Amino acid sequence: MLILYQTMTENLPRVPPSNLDYSRLLPLGVKAVSKARKFQPNNGSAFSSSNNIVRIPLNSTGFLDPQHSYLAFTVTVKNNEASKYVSFDGSAHSVIRTLRLIGSDGAELEYIQHYNVVRQAMADLQVGSNHSATLGNAMEGEATTVGDPTTTKIGTADGSGNNFSRGYSIKIMSALLNNSKYLPLGFIAGGGLILELTLENDATCLIKDSTAAGGTAPTYELSEIHYVGQIVEMDERFNASFRSMLNSSGGIQFSGQTWRTHQYNFTSAASGNAVVPVAERSKSMKSLFHIFREQANLADRTKYSIMRRSSNDVEQVQWKIGSNVYPSQPLKGSQTDSSQYVAELVKAVAGLGDIRQGSVINQTNFPVVANTSYGSAMYALDFESYAQASDILESGIDTSSLALPINVEFTFGSSAVAGTLNVLSCALVDAIYTLDSQGMLTVSI
Repeated sequence: MLILYQTMTENLPRVPPSNLDYSRLLPLGVKAVSKARKFQPNNGSAFSSSNNIVRIPLNSTGFLDPQHSYLAFTVTVKNNEASKYVSFDGSAHSVIRTLRLIGSDGAELEYIQHYNVVRQAMADLQVGSNHSATLGNAMEGEATTVGDPTTTKIGTADGSGNNFSRGYSIKIMSALLNNSKYLPLGFIAGGGLILELTLENDATCLIKDSTAAGGTAPTYELSEIHYVGQIVEMDERFNASFRSMLNSSGGIQFSGQTWRTHQYNFTSAASGNAVVPVAERSKSMKSLFHIFREQANLADRTKYSIMRRSSNDVEQVQWKIGSNVYPSQPLKGSQTDSSQYVAELVKAVAGLGDIRQGSVINQTNFPVVANTSYGSAMYALDFESYAQASDILESGIDTSSLALPINVEFTFGSSAVAGTLNVLSCALVDAIYTLDSQGMLTVSI
């Protein structure tokens, strides 16, 4: 074996390091102009929980750079008591209940239900407290103290407590609007895409000053809302070659990752168990997350229904898909040891050895059961055949072709909630988009 290794290494060429190789020049970029453009709603200028559908057409003759685009808006708090503060339950993302992207032909290209809950969970898992307290606070209204939304007030009340405002700029969680590829808006037939947002109700996303007991519940209004899109206008010769390529090849494809959610209620009991069904049908389910919250508190601002989650004292969990179980032995944990649960959470979104991975989840806030304090718990498993392989698609489990049933078996300890629990199962899935030669954009999930 040693002789073979020496022979192989002796045959390898010897080259200078790249910082001594002056023949390696980066290619020159195609001539283009990049500029920010504000896309505004076509169905109004002010929105609230009672006028809660926001539709923003995204149309241009150029390409949209999603990585450098964002949603901006101003939030104005109304009907609040004098000199009392109001905060978001989580961040400015909390005002978005659902997100849809619609094609020019009316076809649904992306649909994320419970957007605010999923986004908060992913932020807790993947964003460190330092970012939340600095850039995240300045742009998106993240709390400066982990689990304490009162550290990011929306504004300072005037004499009556009414009509104080703050502006926000948020990076949308989306397969299309957080894609690494430029979106060819100018080549989509019928005028590009429509971003549709459904806003959350007041009681769910706003948290009132705890010293202001009773009184009128605060409400909010969104205004000056626009999607700031970074548009890249390419040289006409490139556009001509792009059109030619579309016609000759029949179209182009690009991919992204999106979220699909499923709700299920069950009666929890101390030292009990539950089987949670998940009706997910997708060609490549990369990972599956589960969030426990008390059903009675989902619309109670004092319980922080978006930001707070319950561990429900899970002692073990195992996933059954079709006739196979994952993992072969159940994951186990306790109130004093959540290490396996957290390890599998990290594996579902990143590599375990990546020390750059940020998070606010720790052993103190993960085991929290009651909604009276901040709980960050969620349970997840990665189902990819090639974990974290970024150069291949659809390496997750195909639950669509064979309509495989999914059941998740939980066993609870003595501290579990006695009552109705709402479990939100969130599937991270591959989405493949096709733009054909006629300019029609479709999605395969």
